[in-house]
Amino acid sequence: MPTESHVCLLRVFQPPRCQQNHVCFCCVCFSLLNANRITCVRKDTFQDLHNLNLLSLYDNKIQSLANGTFDPLANIQTLHLARNPFICDCNLQWLAEYLHSHPIETSGARCDSPRRMRRKKIGHIRHSKFKCKGKLYLR
Repeated sequence: MPTESHVCLLRVFQPPRCQQNHVCFCCVCFSLLNANRITCVRKDTFQDLHNLNLLSLYDNKIQSLANGTFDPLANIQTLHLARNPFICDCNLQWLAEYLHSHPIETSGARCDSPRRMRRKKIGHIRHSKFKCKGKLYLR
């Protein structure tokens, strides 16, 4: 368990070149990353995990996710995102659209802020409700 108060999930799963008699991460089917105090997830973290069908980021400290973070997960069937302090501004609008079109989030991920969005399920919020003050966008 990490001792730092902030943990950023990088491309820890980058598979090595598969060679005979070697195990590769390219065959990983599930990843349980819950309760690890993760604060950020890089957009390319899951780039090579095409076979992943369950991903649990439940109970971390994630406030936002970059658009396209889950795009490489072609076989994803279950996604756990609840118990993260999501900031539901314009940067997270894509996630609501993704969850609406991919009904795979089974833990009921909810907004933590802003106050008007608190406790609302992200996948049930209309895209017009996701607003930013000024021009603050994640890339």
